[in-house]
Amino acid sequence: MAALDTERGRHAARLLAEADLYWFQRYMFKARKGFRWKEGRHHKLVARKLMDVFEGRCRRLIINEPPRYSKTEQAVITLIAWAMGKVPDSEFIHTSYAHDLARANAWQAREIVNHEEYRLIFPGTVVDTRLGGADDWRTTAGGVVYARQMGGPITGFGAGKMRPGFGGALIIDDPHKADDVKHDALRRIPIDGYQNTLQSRLNDPENTPVIVIMQRLHEEDLTGWLLDGGTGEPWELLCLPAICESEDDPLGRAIGEPLWEAKHTVDMLRVMERAMPAVFAGQYQQRPAPAEGLVFKPDNLVYVDSLDGLRVKRWARGWDKAATVDGGDWTAGALLGELDDGRFIIGDMERFQGGPEELDTRIRSAAERDGIETWISLPQDPGAAGKIAATSDSKLLKGFAVEITPELKDKETRAGPFASQVNLGNVLVVRAEWNAALVHEMRMFPNGKHDDQIDALSRGFGRLIGDTSGSAIIPTASLLVEGQPRDSLSHCQFVFVTVATHIKTGKNESAIAAIWWAFDETSTWALTVLDWEIASIEGDWANTWIPSLITRAEVLAQSHFAHFGVGGLWAENRGPGQIVLEQARRRGVHATPIETELTKLGTQEKAASVSGYAALDRVKLLRPAYERSQIYRSVDRNHLLGQIQACRLGAKEDRPEQELLTAFLDGAMIALGNQKGW
Repeated sequence: MAALDTERGRHAARLLAEADLYWFQRYMFKARKGFRWKEGRHHKLVARKLMDVFEGRCRRLIINEPPRYSKTEQAVITLIAWAMGKVPDSEFIHTSYAHDLARANAWQAREIVNHEEYRLIFPGTVVDTRLGGADDWRTTAGGVVYARQMGGPITGFGAGKMRPGFGGALIIDDPHKADDVKHDALRRIPIDGYQNTLQSRLNDPENTPVIVIMQRLHEEDLTGWLLDGGTGEPWELLCLPAICESEDDPLGRAIGEPLWEAKHTVDMLRVMERAMPAVFAGQYQQRPAPAEGLVFKPDNLVYVDSLDGLRVKRWARGWDKAATVDGGDWTAGALLGELDDGRFIIGDMERFQGGPEELDTRIRSAAERDGIETWISLPQDPGAAGKIAATSDSKLLKGFAVEITPELKDKETRAGPFASQVNLGNVLVVRAEWNAALVHEMRMFPNGKHDDQIDALSRGFGRLIGDTSGSAIIPTASLLVEGQPRDSLSHCQFVFVTVATHIKTGKNESAIAAIWWAFDETSTWALTVLDWEIASIEGDWANTWIPSLITRAEVLAQSHFAHFGVGGLWAENRGPGQIVLEQARRRGVHATPIETELTKLGTQEKAASVSGYAALDRVKLLRPAYERSQIYRSVDRNHLLGQIQACRLGAKEDRPEQELLTAFLDGAMIALGNQKGW
């Protein structure tokens, strides 16, 4: 804008500012602030869309844009000032989630209109100082800007004119407070406010434009509700994620390209994404939940075509009831089974919208289909009505195993235990038409429109866990640091390996597992799991698998700056363990048999000992071990975490596939204890 240094240049600039919103925004920013606006490509696009509104090409516009990316400056403050200059008797209503925010935006627009440069651009628009107050201001031509809190009453004012051409607009900026979207009643306030109040304030409902500017916070926030047909009107959406994720990006960006690099580089955005995935997904990427899911990671579900070959110990069907017809909430009934190896399987999902009679029919039909050995868990509503309904449900399901209990915790807390199993890859699901709706609900939870299937699964899981007399002896959280695995080690004293084997006579199910550890008694976290592996004992396993085990230990010792290198290998001195010990010695590795007094301890006894070390933050997981997934016996999952979580109070001691669990427990007790327990 070097041309602005001359009077002729400033005159030309004013003519451009009068004609073009984007030029006006840049020009007035420089005049008000004293320095140039640092432009991004999206600023020009947003201004062009707003010009479409002003010129009548768009009547309903939604802009989803990250915070602090100039959305309020462009779509509220300078738009009102520029449009008021073009049409001085325009009537605007502006709302936001907080009254102070709406009032401040309206007041800034007024200050622009009062600016000396503005008066040179639009000399016919003058603020009427005789009328208005803190919540509204007017022009001498009869224009008005009225500011109110979203959901609050609006009386005596309207937006727009009953005539052709632009005459004002309804502008909604940030209708939701971020913390409120978690609560159904609070999240509905802006939606109800728009439906019950704001729509009736449009002087010409067909022609008065409405602009909504916000970040996405929930699948059923105001944007979601409007795009889902909430008002029955077509809306144009301009969605601007901070990092491009689509080939049809409105700016033509390449996938992975930032929206405003002068504001945030990709590296900066990725740091933000790791630090606050939920906030980043909604407010910066315009997705109410991270692509991989927030509470649930449904990509870790394991799909099977049928139950053939699976040994299901027990079944439970949990229900979430909603007696609604033609819209609203859904009733869901999830059939969940516990497998003999400690994993779980979702075998069926009933999901429908129906009245009380259909609800009873479907619940009874599912019970008869599942059989009398399947537990049925139903929620009990509070109060006298809930007791009456519970009595009715008991009669309906007479002859079946039924529990009817109230919900004592919030949805996220109830979903947590089952979500951890899904995220560890411990949950199978039978392929069926209902899979897509379930995966979508998991991915969006708790910011999704529906959570009926999650509630049903949480209830069914609670019933199954109740039957096993306890939960995981060593919770995954105790092996993490503030909910995350350790990212790296700057040093350690030495790396060592523990090996465990499982022999199944007469069947090709013999297996061997190894865990690589880093030990550093000077660190807060003395013991860290670096990596793990599990394999079947078959063919020439001794000459192929064992050398790679030793090589892996040497590489890990080097990469994690182990002062004493490889500190040794431990294995049980029987069966394949003897071969491991002998081969390790031949390769110059110090190999030690695990003492009998440790190996003879029961799994749960050892787990109880290690849980004490974990509770004191002495045992942690490195990210590669936490995120590792391996195909073993046709199952792709994190087998280490799966086996650790399958070790629960009251569970069978002789369950198969616990080689990694054994190697984990032995390693922790060898390094931290006296091999006799806590």
